Amino acid sequence: MIIIATSQIFIWVLALERVPDEVAQLVIDFDLPPVTMLLAISIVILAAGTFIDVSPAILLLIPVFLPVIHQAGISPVLFGVLLVAGLAVGACTPPVGNCLNVCSLVSGLQIGPIFRAALPFLSANVVVLILIALFPDLILWLPDLLMD
Repeated sequence: MIIIATSQIFIWVLALERVPDEVAQLVIDFDLPPVTMLLAISIVILAAGTFIDVSPAILLLIPVFLPVIHQAGISPVLFGVLLVAGLAVGACTPPVGNCLNVCSLVSGLQIGPIFRAALPFLSANVVVLILIALFPDLILWLPDLLMD
């Protein structure tokens, strides 16, 4: 809870200094195609997920990337799925790796063997993350069907 409270202060400072708007404008100025933008955001999400727990990462990344997503015309639903899928991978990777720590405590094994055993599954999750970025219709067909 202390991390979340601290991240809230950090988010407030970001909003006060208009950092999300400036980041959004910087990314929009690059004039990246939506697929490239989603892949770049995925890389940032994976990197953040390896060092930050899921809840603070969500609280830190959404205010920064949501204006970018809106200005690029990308669905917020797609961004939400991309964020959750990327942070799920980050939760299972060192150095923070909360899922690895829980598995280690429950099983009594070291984190190294657990991580090596989880690598095929993490690789599959990264492939899914790439597929989400490359083929947004995989995610959006059902919401589009329900919303029409």
